[in-house]
Amino acid sequence: MKKQPTHPTDILRQKAEASMKNKSSKTAAKLSEVEILKLIHELEVHQVELEMQNEELKLAKEKAELDKEKYNDLFDFAPSGYFTLSDEGVIIELNLCASNIIGKERSLLRNKNFGFFVSVSTRETYNLFLEKVFTCKGKESCELSLSINDLSPKYVHLIGILTENRKQCLVNMIDITERKLLEESIRLQTNAMEATIDGLAILNADQKYIYINKSHANIYGYDNAGELIGKSWRVLYDNDELQRFDKEIMPELSKNGHYHGRSLGKKKDGSKYPQSLSLTTLDNGGLICVVRDISEIMKSEEVIKNAISFQQVLMDAIPAPIFYKDKNLMYIGGNKAFEQYIGMNREQFIGKTVYDLSPPDLAEIYEKADRELLKNSKAQIYETSVMYADGTLHDVIFNKATFTNTKGNVAGLIGVILDITERKQAEELTRESEEKYRMLINTANESIIIAQDGFLKFVNPSVLILLAGYSEQELLDKPFQEFIHPDDRSMVVENYKKRIAKETILPRYTFRVINRNGIVKWVEISANLIEWHGKPATLNFLTNITERKLAEESLIFNNIILHTQQETSIDGILVVDEKGKILSYNQRFVKLWGITPDIIETKSDEKALQSVLDKLANPEEFMQKVKYLYEFKDKISKDEITLKDGRSFDRYSAPMFGADKKYYGRVWYFRDISKRKKEEQELIKAKERAEESDRLKSAFLANMSHEIRTPMNAILGFTYLMKEPKLTSEDQKEFISIIEKSSVRLLNIINDIISISKIESGQMNVYISETNINEQFEYIYAFFKPEAEQKGLQLFLKNTLPAERATIKTDVEKIYAILINLVKNAIKFTKTGSIEFGIVKKGEYLEFFVKDTGIGISKEQKEIIFERFRQGSETF
Repeated sequence: MKKQPTHPTDILRQKAEASMKNKSSKTAAKLSEVEILKLIHELEVHQVELEMQNEELKLAKEKAELDKEKYNDLFDFAPSGYFTLSDEGVIIELNLCASNIIGKERSLLRNKNFGFFVSVSTRETYNLFLEKVFTCKGKESCELSLSINDLSPKYVHLIGILTENRKQCLVNMIDITERKLLEESIRLQTNAMEATIDGLAILNADQKYIYINKSHANIYGYDNAGELIGKSWRVLYDNDELQRFDKEIMPELSKNGHYHGRSLGKKKDGSKYPQSLSLTTLDNGGLICVVRDISEIMKSEEVIKNAISFQQVLMDAIPAPIFYKDKNLMYIGGNKAFEQYIGMNREQFIGKTVYDLSPPDLAEIYEKADRELLKNSKAQIYETSVMYADGTLHDVIFNKATFTNTKGNVAGLIGVILDITERKQAEELTRESEEKYRMLINTANESIIIAQDGFLKFVNPSVLILLAGYSEQELLDKPFQEFIHPDDRSMVVENYKKRIAKETILPRYTFRVINRNGIVKWVEISANLIEWHGKPATLNFLTNITERKLAEESLIFNNIILHTQQETSIDGILVVDEKGKILSYNQRFVKLWGITPDIIETKSDEKALQSVLDKLANPEEFMQKVKYLYEFKDKISKDEITLKDGRSFDRYSAPMFGADKKYYGRVWYFRDISKRKKEEQELIKAKERAEESDRLKSAFLANMSHEIRTPMNAILGFTYLMKEPKLTSEDQKEFISIIEKSSVRLLNIINDIISISKIESGQMNVYISETNINEQFEYIYAFFKPEAEQKGLQLFLKNTLPAERATIKTDVEKIYAILINLVKNAIKFTKTGSIEFGIVKKGEYLEFFVKDTGIGISKEQKEIIFERFRQGSETF
């Protein structure tokens, strides 16, 4: 059964043959033989054309398949989302970016209605968009918010267009969430700026107003902010105040980037008023200005100053420490007794909190009570401890109450400290009031321990959490060092002994403890010397800092990794900030450029640059690139630079931008590529040598072919003549002699080719043995003397080597072959004159030489004759 064709080209060919057969059967009778031959020729030409077209079709099909794969890759990895919707909004197909924006696997989104992911607030917009796409011919677009898994909404921009079959639409989706959030932030900021009672203004680099809020214009007596736009801020101050600006305010602003203080402004009508002034410089050279009219404030301040002065004199006369704080619990004043208690004057403690003046454990108690007082606004009396400036703990009673401002709102609190230390000590002799304070200790977050004579005498509940697995009974009366990490025990015990002996030690230090399960935790200890049942003991506050310690160790480890990577890099690395200050560099960078320590330690990028300019082959081009990259901060650069000493560097530079898009500086990489450049040149030369070698090899083989054919023709020719029946014995001898010489010549050529093959393949062996070199030279002399005399040449042997030193260790066959070839070539290329060869001892070496009066070797050919397939007589 005949196999049916399956390939499209085979089917087409079968149809063509059938058609041609029918046609030829109808017309064959009408055509002459010449016409038939011509027709056959035309058919053959058409057949070739069809085959060529068929090949082109195959190539076109392969290209189409490749283009299809590229299109699929472009579709999947496009930076925008693309998907296809039915007229009911069902997702038919989508790319990876679209699935990522929606936040679902692509396989889970196919055949799902896209409207399901649209938020309720924008679903009507989406429905209208879909309706317009399927009813209009042009593009439609809209902005939607997507609700995905109760996460923050995503905002997207859709562009839709109907497909040609009008049954589907193609949609391009772009994530605009970041833009939307930024627009909302700008709107809120603008509203806040216009609503504030403070005057806000923005000035450009020429110190002219480009933005003024309503309050700013009103403060200076202007009804319309537009009256000041484009004008200099200097019109709002008189000459005396402008001189103060130039001498004091502007220099401070230029130095620090900001200024906050008071000034004297000038209104539109020329009147002056006191103002609070805040200035901040912008990166583009502009300014942000905030002003407030403080005329009434200054009047009130004068009255208040007088009242405060009287109150201060009154309070200073009271022997008990008195203090007062604002509602943020910052100290705003105190009397002389309070200054003595904390060991600093009021200017030093104003603006500070209890955490700045007291140990953390005590500060926490004070703050908690203060917040309770501000909350309830009732008088407060409680007992606690305070640490005086000399480091001693005192028992005190706090009497505190709130005070109000003119509106009746709580403005802060005032407290009186009554030292009851002596009274408490007296009470301690008769009774123990431990239970009262135990309640405070038991509720503390810190682990509190009392140690006496090296044993645990008291632990609060937090200790049981810290040393998980132990009960309170298992801990009490146990040596505290049992629960300390072995590596830290000696240090903790030593500090404990020093504290008991009242020696000076660090107020805080860290060590490790181990719970019953063997888990190690880091703690920070703060301890004080106390009396416990009439004997010295230590009150210890332990804070669990395990997480902080792990974070510190992780940070240290990451820094080590970064430093190690930088120092082990084959590149020289330099990191500078936005002002040209060197932030980091590795030793490879210093070594590459030869920068001295005194220059690199200045941290000045400019000085480092100046120190290397004289080493560059083209310093102007180098500096142009540096200036360009510092000007265009977002540019990435890679180029090659050349030094005067011949070295070449790859230079790569990239900017450093933070997540906030702020420019933080630039990193430079320098790699020495001198070796690579040299290797590239050597590769080029090696390629040229290889090409030359191949050319010469071809010439050599052509020559060898000729050399082999000549003796071979002689052998074949005279062998044929030997078959002649009437050949005389003399002719036979002559023919046999010629055949023998030609065979020897042919054998020598073959041996030479084999030797070359062995040398090139590394199979040529050297056989060292003792040989008398004088005998070898005498044999060569005797061998070639008849041949030289036959050509009319004189052959001399010069041997200065004594007989007792004529025996040497060498490969005699190779020495013999070399000398035979040299003498043979000398005889071959010398027409008249003489040939001299021999041995001369030079130091520790023997020099073999062959001299002749022949054509010689030119200076240019003295090197090449030692290369493969080269000879002095070549004519290429």
